[in-house]
Amino acid sequence: LVNLDTWMSVGPGIQATINADPISVPGPPPIAIAAMAVASGVEWNMGDGTEAVWCEGLAPAPTADCKHIYTQSSAGQNRGQFAGTATIVWHVTYTINTVLAPDAFDVVRQDAFNLEVAEGQAIVLGQGGGGG
Repeated sequence: LVNLDTWMSVGPGIQATINADPISVPGPPPIAIAAMAVASGVEWNMGDGTEAVWCEGLAPAPTADCKHIYTQSSAGQNRGQFAGTATIVWHVTYTINTVLAPDAFDVVRQDAFNLEVAEGQAIVLGQGGGGG
């Protein structure tokens, strides 16, 4: 709803650190390569034209410190929904025969989402209060 907190999370199953099983290549000399990817957080573009929201870590469930407040409904948008994105940058390091390789690299993963945001209306019935 408009003017209420919208909490975001990446959902269960996504970890902040991923360790890949080592790959071994036989031969003289044998080579073993292992990789690790670390994500520090998520950048949420909420699709309403406001500045992106940065959320530390990869919370599997919504938290109060990862939120956005929509100030207008999505009624005028394509299909009545805001089209947003969630972007995670994974920093990848790897070892060769247990020695850290000097050249790390980043892998960007971006997923799109659509969200309908409605505007609620209050209806006041009766006169409330007293007096007369």
